[in-house]
Amino acid sequence: ALLEAGCSDPRNTHFMFVSESCVPIRPMRELVRLLEMDNRSRFVWKAQEACNPEDVEKISRMQEVKKVRAGMGVHHSQWVLLERKLARKLVEDDATKLFEKCYAPDEFYFGTMLKLKGCDLEKQVVQENVTWTNWELGGKHPRMYREVNRELVATLAASGHYFARKFAKGSNIAEFKLHAYE
Repeated sequence: ALLEAGCSDPRNTHFMFVSESCVPIRPMRELVRLLEMDNRSRFVWKAQEACNPEDVEKISRMQEVKKVRAGMGVHHSQWVLLERKLARKLVEDDATKLFEKCYAPDEFYFGTMLKLKGCDLEKQVVQENVTWTNWELGGKHPRMYREVNRELVATLAASGHYFARKFAKGSNIAEFKLHAYE
């Protein structure tokens, strides 16, 4: 529904999914400049057969999506940046209902459906995360930040990403005056 609404405005060239726990860490003008130089979509993806053994549960749940033949699945982060042409391909034939029983459907839907629609992900998607996340604690969830310090802010600034997550409501991230979007 978000992509459909966004695609209805011809001025929108790209679509980025972020959550309420994300914060911008670089100026919007830098992201716009990057997209003007190379307007391709951005997300790190893996073909289903290249997924790690620890992702076996996710992969096996993809089998529940009837429209997806074995080996056609694509796994990626849910934090994707889509350029307009690819977003429109997804809107033209909304298949989200097929993925309802799939484990973490937002980590399979975009890449898998684009591949099924004949998109060449290797040419049309830059293998690049635009959202920084700290998974160093291991497990199924990234680290949630309630208190932010200068070391973390320096890490975010050096990361090259445009957004960062996961910051709790009421965290002190605003004290550091990271780049607000104009």
